[in-house]
Amino acid sequence: MTGVTAIVSQGKNRTAPFFIVALVRSSVWVSLALTSMLFYAGHVFGAPVTPTIYVLGFASAMFVMNFDHLADARFEAPSNSPAPDPWIIVAGVLSACGAVACVYLMTLVTTPVRIVCLCYGVIGIAYAVPFFPLVWRRPVVWRRLKDIRGIKGWLVSAAIAFAVVALPLASTGRSVEPRIVAITVAACYLFIVSNAHMFDVRDLRYDRKVGNTTLPTLIGAARTRRWLIGANIVGLFLIAAAQLSGAVPFHPELEIGVLLTIAYVLFLPDESSGVRYGLIIDGCIFAMPIAARLHELLGGGGRS
Repeated sequence: MTGVTAIVSQGKNRTAPFFIVALVRSSVWVSLALTSMLFYAGHVFGAPVTPTIYVLGFASAMFVMNFDHLADARFEAPSNSPAPDPWIIVAGVLSACGAVACVYLMTLVTTPVRIVCLCYGVIGIAYAVPFFPLVWRRPVVWRRLKDIRGIKGWLVSAAIAFAVVALPLASTGRSVEPRIVAITVAACYLFIVSNAHMFDVRDLRYDRKVGNTTLPTLIGAARTRRWLIGANIVGLFLIAAAQLSGAVPFHPELEIGVLLTIAYVLFLPDESSGVRYGLIIDGCIFAMPIAARLHELLGGGGRS
């Protein structure tokens, strides 16, 4: 969700154990967190997720995240930047491994799952590399999806929310009431887009330096925080109202996710090490799947 150069400049934490640094900077941590959200969606929909889908979700996340790091190192690195960071090589190896794993796993799943993977995979690639020209400029300039003004955090979050919800549905063929799918997509999107914009708050200086237009670069870090808090408060009331009215089943993990998001938006500083931010903010993604599992153990579950 952030550029490699930002991680390089902010993520050097000499006191952190190498294992922790590697876990975060290799994108293993965030990929595991996003994969765990498949369990949450399956819990809500009453659609158990198979091991193959979990592995496919993890492999595709590793591919897209590390591919994005490679692209950022290529297209965003300042001209006077020092020698390439060794972690770029790691990102290249992990991206290649993720791609190979995805190709193999696609042979083991149904056609609907393949379509879902191709959809968010193509977005992930188009998000990272220049593919459309600005023909009215001379010479012609090529741009990435993330170069569109202000779209960076919104687009990647939409792709992730789509994958989280669509993979369990596509793999099981489960028929779920549209209103339940809608509120699940909305809740996942709010949860993930808040995560993405908080990384953009941290990377504000870097994004301004390389010309990335994110919400914080457009309206500032303080206003971004206020917007995120307001959006999550509104989301909290809407979720509670939908559950109390019986429009959707009661899933307390939704409220837990929103409250946790409000907490880190309020209390995390604007600047911190990449490792600390990654551990905390991406670690919060595990909260909803864990809460969903506890809900199951207490007798709750999807009733769609």
